[in-house]
Amino acid sequence: LIGGSFKKVLTIYLRDQDKTESINAGNIFASVSGCLSVRLEKVNTYCIGSEFNLPKHNDISKSVRLSLTVTTSYIFLTYLLFITYNTFLGDLIV
Repeated sequence: LIGGSFKKVLTIYLRDQDKTESINAGNIFASVSGCLSVRLEKVNTYCIGSEFNLPKHNDISKSVRLSLTVTTSYIFLTYLLFITYNTFLGDLIV
């Protein structure tokens, strides 16, 4: 949907996920960096996706599409899980 490569995302994720002080931020930053092919950098702290350029204005629309895709997927999968749970296990709740 946004033109990213799964191989690139996985490569950047595995290489750069532990470069931030926060383990939670590192996972997200590395995934987004690989997906959008941008360098995410905090000067003198970390640089994720060092082979890419810093984000430009046209990367904003790609990041919005990525955010919408992830959010929509999350809502859909949560709804699907809810329906599945109620269909098969709903009667087990006391």
